[in-house]
Amino acid sequence: MGSTESQKWLPFGKPKLPDDPQKRPNKQLTQLLERVTGATGDPNYLMSFFDMINGSIEAMPFPPREYADFASSIVGKPLALANIGYSLELAEPPFEPQNTLPPGDNVERINKDETLDKYQFQVKIGDYSRPFDGLVAYFDMKEDPKPQGANPDIPLTKEEVDLEVVHTYFLDKDSSKHLSNDKRRPIGFATDGTQMKGDYPAVTPYYIDPLPTWRAQDVKNPYTDFAAEHYKRYHVKAVIIDPYTPIHICSPILPIKSLQLPAWTVQSACRKMTAFFHLGPMLITRDVAPYSQVQKAVADITGSAGGDVPKDPVPPIATDPLQPPPLAPAPPSISIPMSVKNKWRWLQPYVQGQGTAKHTEFGSLPIVEEDGRPKFPPAPYTAVEGYLQLLEAIVKPDLVPQA
Repeated sequence: MGSTESQKWLPFGKPKLPDDPQKRPNKQLTQLLERVTGATGDPNYLMSFFDMINGSIEAMPFPPREYADFASSIVGKPLALANIGYSLELAEPPFEPQNTLPPGDNVERINKDETLDKYQFQVKIGDYSRPFDGLVAYFDMKEDPKPQGANPDIPLTKEEVDLEVVHTYFLDKDSSKHLSNDKRRPIGFATDGTQMKGDYPAVTPYYIDPLPTWRAQDVKNPYTDFAAEHYKRYHVKAVIIDPYTPIHICSPILPIKSLQLPAWTVQSACRKMTAFFHLGPMLITRDVAPYSQVQKAVADITGSAGGDVPKDPVPPIATDPLQPPPLAPAPPSISIPMSVKNKWRWLQPYVQGQGTAKHTEFGSLPIVEEDGRPKFPPAPYTAVEGYLQLLEAIVKPDLVPQA
């Protein structure tokens, strides 16, 4: 097993970022892809990452029946990169010391808030022994430096993920792969296989008194500010999960808590995905059209041919008004023995540029149905290799119920 560096964004090219920041690609997903394939990419990191995914899929349940309604179902099981946040909140104020000893040099007065700081409870994310748990791995978040005087119990985090440590249950079981730079770490265990409690993340309980927030004169919306105080206590992790299976968080003092992505988020993401796979070499009876006469490949699944307008379309043929008009030249296409040609498009690679600027561009060609009967047309024949892309989902978008 090995890895080779190829041109990015194959076969569609780098996507254009929308002006609306809310519609731009997820920063964490971009960061993960850069770590796997970018300038900082490591072949061992890539191999260990896929080894972890392959091991997790074997231990997870099959996707539900509704996943077959999406185009991406033909290429495998889906996984999702999401964020989770957890905290430990007290239902009421902590008990205060009830001693009546007078203050003195030998008497330690304990503040109730300082008492809470002395308690920490470990939590376990995911469960390998449960076949209905969807956790594949989780990453810690890189913390911002805490300002001077900030509450040490409030974790200050940002969107950047620490990808140098991969916490997972699915480790390398085949020592022959020689993954020297494996970033995976077992959840709850040390690297030598002995159990170590310190590997589980720990949380400190807290209590926020709502009355000071409510009575403050400078607070415009006490409900919003009160909720914001709770959100500041969240310990955030980036997780790779099965989007159709809940994950579980365990603690030694509370019942098991399950988390799952809302169904509408999964449906919305799967509806936007396109599916394509490599095909070839394949022998065809005529050569493909030049790149100047085909449309540029795009990633949309609108059901049309897609792509930009050809730079040099097929020129019209001059006709004699006294003669019957000749047949118009057929548009560029490719013949493949398929019965559902209108649902697929062929993505043909073309070499463009010269010297160091040489790169690969992909053109989009409609598929002409081939009945498969031997016709033995005259030579020469052409061997092609490219991608076959599914244009639309098995269920049309207008027939899928909207969330």
